[in-house]
Amino acid sequence: MAHKEDGYVKLIVGLKKDVFYEKKSLLVHMSPFFDRMLEGDMACAERETHTIALPNIHPNTFRHISTFATLHDVQDEATTKQYLQNLSRRPGALSLSLPAADQSDDEAAKTGLLHLWSACNYLDMQNHARMVMERIMDSFTRSDPAANIGVLSFLLREKPALVEDQQARGFTVRHMTIKIKGGAEREAGAVQKLMLELPVSWWDNVMDNLDHQVVELSRRLGALSSERNAGASKKRKVAPTCESDDDDPVMIVLLEPTTRQEMQQKEAQLASIRKSIKLLRTQRLAAAGDV
Repeated sequence: MAHKEDGYVKLIVGLKKDVFYEKKSLLVHMSPFFDRMLEGDMACAERETHTIALPNIHPNTFRHISTFATLHDVQDEATTKQYLQNLSRRPGALSLSLPAADQSDDEAAKTGLLHLWSACNYLDMQNHARMVMERIMDSFTRSDPAANIGVLSFLLREKPALVEDQQARGFTVRHMTIKIKGGAEREAGAVQKLMLELPVSWWDNVMDNLDHQVVELSRRLGALSSERNAGASKKRKVAPTCESDDDDPVMIVLLEPTTRQEMQQKEAQLASIRKSIKLLRTQRLAAAGDV
């Protein structure tokens, strides 16, 4: 029974056809998809039967959608964000192990952020999709670059228009800039592969950021060099040691250890970024077929 009389809608979810009952008013208020199905002008069986099939959404994912319907009823976005934050802390929050509708017996399957984001987009729940994306990007920046290659590919495949999304672009560009600037050898290969997954405009933003980092580091090194040269003009007389046969005071140049250490760090960082820029540009040209 679809509970048509008391305003409930029957939802048949996933390949195994798990059944959920949700209030019509909550579904319509939460999702333009359900609004079109249940309240639209076009004649459709769903409106007459109050029954909707969602074969492409896993039941475990839909349970979150059901929770969203309840939270949306009380208009509590802060609670929804907290719910998503808790979800993002679970193991496998960015898991991509199975197709979206797979009916695995694994209870943890399809409870992650990526499949939830995909379901929100499918149901045209753009506000919820935005909040889920915030949590995905936060998890993205805290994850190993190797794991993020599949995540980025999934996001762009599911929603090609994401290329123009300023939020996703900003998070990804900052993350990649930080990773390349850090120059960790163990992550270098994964970072290079992840860069090749970026849309052209995002790639260009990362390279622009790296060029800016080169300029800033060069300026800092110039300032440190000036400090060193200024220090060289301030010589200090030191009394001869007891081992010295020379009675004249010794003139030495003092350079602050912290300045010397910072110069070494900046020089190493600058060399690493320049090396990465050269390699990444070569790879990009090769991928585009220009070399």
